[in-house]
Amino acid sequence: MSNCCRRYCCCCCNVFCCSGNGHSISPPPFETPPVGNLLIFVNPKSGAGRSLEVFNKQIASQLIAKNINYELIVTEGSGHACSIVKTRKDIYLFNAIVICSGDGLIFEVINGLLERPDRSEIIPRLPIGIVPSGSGNALLGSVLHTRKLPLEDGPFQQTACSIIQDLEALAFPVNLLHIETPEQHFGAFLSIGWGLLGDIDIESERFRRIFGSGRFAIGAVLRLLNLRTYRGRLSFLESGPSEPAQADPFRVYETTMPPPFEVVMKEPEPLERIPIIPDSKKEEMGDFWETRYLSSYGQIPRLNEAVPENWTIIEDEFVFVYVMSLSHISNKGYYVPQAGLVDDRIYLTYALKKDVTSKITLAKFLDALDHGRHNETQAFDFFKIIPVKSFRLEPIDSGSYIVVDGEDIKCKSIQATVTNLNMAVMAK
Repeated sequence: MSNCCRRYCCCCCNVFCCSGNGHSISPPPFETPPVGNLLIFVNPKSGAGRSLEVFNKQIASQLIAKNINYELIVTEGSGHACSIVKTRKDIYLFNAIVICSGDGLIFEVINGLLERPDRSEIIPRLPIGIVPSGSGNALLGSVLHTRKLPLEDGPFQQTACSIIQDLEALAFPVNLLHIETPEQHFGAFLSIGWGLLGDIDIESERFRRIFGSGRFAIGAVLRLLNLRTYRGRLSFLESGPSEPAQADPFRVYETTMPPPFEVVMKEPEPLERIPIIPDSKKEEMGDFWETRYLSSYGQIPRLNEAVPENWTIIEDEFVFVYVMSLSHISNKGYYVPQAGLVDDRIYLTYALKKDVTSKITLAKFLDALDHGRHNETQAFDFFKIIPVKSFRLEPIDSGSYIVVDGEDIKCKSIQATVTNLNMAVMAK
């Protein structure tokens, strides 16, 4: 089979298919107009490597039966999906982007969209559908939790698959964070980790294909046997009283889509998915993100500026620092119960070496964390949680990973701030 045919599923319900010689050909005409149009990315290496099998067995035939048009792209490596979404001129013709993978590919797609000049218009209005096939599925777990839908592995995946082909599916807004490092500005939707939890995430990658999500337990045991601690400077601006969030869900399949290949650019009507492409003049990403801070934040410094006097600074030896914007660290890992999908704060958690009495206590904490019970007992009083608007981490010791949404970010310091820019995630 040619590489081209592996990338694009060739059936009459696809927007795009290809001949054996790699040239694109138009699909046959539809008997009736499709009721929706999806751009689908499958990462064949995510989790235990079963994502393409999941799509073929649990989704493809249902989309055909519901007359939902789709374009299927099997990603060929890191950056493939990013390069597509940031350059597609017809991306407004899709009702949603569906990702068959874990949180890593979602991170890549969101940051690809953020590189577009029309990012402010497209990110809140083009939903992300998620078919969980990675070892970390925290974003969808957090969204389905708010909808009181099942999070156990089997029902979790079945529910996710049913959402994609549900013509009544809704898109729920989810906050994005502004991440600044000395080298770049980008977006995140979930977490920033350093120390023990970040090390477990990255160092367990080698067990992904064999153990899937079980890799985290293997990684935790290995890291506890050789526990490391790190000196660092943690600075943060504590959050005041919560501001009520105003972000309503919208229907994903709200309109009949235009025929394939017909690119329409016109003045947007309310709820239409075809907004004006803004002026192509490049906007500095740091300036863009600053316009997305809430007015109540006060002055948030750039990373290369000193923190204001109203920030708290802790310079000490840490076991871990872990910052969450959502409730779950996996579909079953209930980390921050009070976190909402649209929140005006992020949740800074950390543990200092001087407060952790033994490795056994830490092992019990990680076991409780795996089952979402770490907040239910006073036995883990070393676990600190503080709602903040912005935080900065400056490692003093080298050696630990800085992990954003499960991705290893090579940087010497990092700052994260809550924004009012929302992505949208499919649920029901």
